[in-house]
Amino acid sequence: ILLNAMTIIDIPLLYQNLIKAAILLGAIIVDGIINPRDEQTAQQGDI
Repeated sequence: ILLNAMTIIDIPLLYQNLIKAAILLGAIIVDGIINPRDEQTAQQGDI
């Protein structure tokens, strides 16, 4: 839907990719804030 909308309003492909990357990065950051990792998940090594 987002790609179709950006194509319809004639946003150049470079800017479309930058916008998609920013939205994805924002979603990852928001998810990390909303669902923080607990200590057990954050530990590395044998389970």
